[in-house]
Amino acid sequence: MTQFREQSGITFPIARTTNRSYSSFTQGSSFGSISPFPLDVIIDKNGDIAYLSREYEPAELQRIIESALAQP
Repeated sequence: MTQFREQSGITFPIARTTNRSYSSFTQGSSFGSISPFPLDVIIDKNGDIAYLSREYEPAELQRIIESALAQP
């Protein structure tokens, strides 16, 4: 994964699952059939998933981010 990050220039954190839990987000498909579309995930200050979507909706993302940041 380090080589991929260096080659692609990615600067944001990359998470990797070791127990195949990602397949629970692929709507019943097998682990080898991951969607080519990005999965947008916002994790709040408590470590809970506040938003999870394959559709890019800027207004919704902004609303969720602002709401998460406003949490004490």
